[in-house]
Amino acid sequence: MRRVLVVEDNPVNAFVALKQLTALGFAGSAVASGYEAVNAIKTQTFDVILMDCGLPDIDGFETARVIRDFEQRSVNGRRIPIIAVPFENADDTLDKCISAGMDAHLPKPTSITELRDALERLTR
Repeated sequence: MRRVLVVEDNPVNAFVALKQLTALGFAGSAVASGYEAVNAIKTQTFDVILMDCGLPDIDGFETARVIRDFEQRSVNGRRIPIIAVPFENADDTLDKCISAGMDAHLPKPTSITELRDALERLTR
């Protein structure tokens, strides 16, 4: 079963994302901060990361950069696809996502269909 790390500080949003993932046949785990996300990818294997951009400690953009830096220094050279899930859909948000090394962008609220399509595209 494919595993997804949900990085979301709002418990309701995390709950909804985990329910959507279960309905789509994915196993989801949630963390509430950027630091927790970095620690999780160092100790567990995930196929995709759903990244909130407005996190309380380090934002999702910086968290993605830290993850990409860790992946580059890792011996296995594995790159986990990161889907940005910001509240805003401003033009500069997409640019920030790309420059941070994220692979897709799904503004909230995200429909289960949009999530399924992005997950399928990134986990083939």
